[in-house]
Amino acid sequence: MVSSPTLAAHLSNDKAQAALVYCYVKEGKHAQAKAAFDKLLDRSQTEYIPKSSLAAAASFLGQKELAHELLKKAFDEHDSYLVRLLIYTVPLQNDLISDPRNVRLFEELNLPRR
Repeated sequence: MVSSPTLAAHLSNDKAQAALVYCYVKEGKHAQAKAAFDKLLDRSQTEYIPKSSLAAAASFLGQKELAHELLKKAFDEHDSYLVRLLIYTVPLQNDLISDPRNVRLFEELNLPRR
């Protein structure tokens, strides 16, 4: 079970916010997951949020097209967290990593796949 007050203390971190989206989806709390994602998107308008974090959160929600577009932006911006997506994958992220369009992008990093 997600302990929202405990996690809320860490939500200034974009990766923690994306993790909260994941937790809500895993618990079947899709409205809360969408609200957490929307909050992350809103924050990205006024502060730097790595596009890879946004792409991961979008993929957790099943928003494949948005996740792909955000991932392309992450590559264009040379987002240093892209490697994290390949190393620290969770089952809901598999769609993001295995999408043929994204496989080509990840191949450009020249990293071994797990």
